Amino acid sequence: MLKRAPHAQELAYQYAREGACLALVARRKKALESVAAAAQECGAPDVLVLPADVADPEQSRRAVEETVAHFGKRACDLQ
Repeated sequence: MLKRAPHAQELAYQYAREGACLALVARRKKALESVAAAAQECGAPDVLVLPADVADPEQSRRAVEETVAHFGKRACDLQ
């Protein structure tokens, strides 16, 4: 996620500093885990890591379903 989308990484940290729970979705799990740890240090109370290729409709659907199952709702989508 994060070499190609540094703006997404920074946005995750901004939301984390506001105390938001996050669902992070990208193909590389290690990169997601790194961002999740940093987001928790910034103040995110809960960070869900979902390795998936968002270009694949089935993987995107699964990520949304897992997010809703984990948090109980979906507040917003960012790409």
